[in-house]
Amino acid sequence: MVEQCFRKAEVAGSNPAFGSDIMSQIDAFNPQLLTEIDELFEQLKSGQVVVTDTTATSKHYTFIVRVPHIESRLEEITKTLISLDSTLIVNKPGLAHVTVFHFPDIEKLSEATQIIREESANDEKIKLQIYGLFTGPLAIGLAVFPLTKTLVQIRKKLYEISGQDFPNNYRGLLAWITVARFTRPPTMELIKYLDTLRHEDFGTITVNEIEVYQSQDKNLETGELLDKIVLSK
Repeated sequence: MVEQCFRKAEVAGSNPAFGSDIMSQIDAFNPQLLTEIDELFEQLKSGQVVVTDTTATSKHYTFIVRVPHIESRLEEITKTLISLDSTLIVNKPGLAHVTVFHFPDIEKLSEATQIIREESANDEKIKLQIYGLFTGPLAIGLAVFPLTKTLVQIRKKLYEISGQDFPNNYRGLLAWITVARFTRPPTMELIKYLDTLRHEDFGTITVNEIEVYQSQDKNLETGELLDKIVLSK
């Protein structure tokens, strides 16, 4: 399925008009993602989502990409979120980042960083489109779509060395920027506001550096920076 998505992207990329319409570009590259995101939001609206305790019990090693260009917009969004639901656990806009991968095994961390360096050197640069709201049973975030195949190739290898099966759905293909976490089911007023963000364009980024953090709760504010992986120019 992933390979089919890439072939569709390459065909679309040969068309001079490709890229002029963000939605057609995203849909050509990852045709199932928009449908899955819509389904998750509908589950949230219908009350099918049950908010659970997200307290982490073990250390995580998280690969991230900084996105300073959206900090001011995120500050506006988080202020509105808090005004609608003061129980939300809101991430600080100054710590905004794309989560590339959560890695569980410290013994293979050096191997993981080497995979990222090699894949980014041998293939296209990682390019990401930040587009629209992404909701799940635990959190509110911004959806981050890969516009080149490099990110998915890296993720496949990281899943492999961590002993996990690669999920051929949004969990494998999509990256995200966590904005806030639920502590209770959302109100209809909050859901209506989230709906207004579902198709907002937050821009495109080319990744030049990936940071590696260690944390107990996947929170950069309480985490430790372990490494900065500078990608090949």
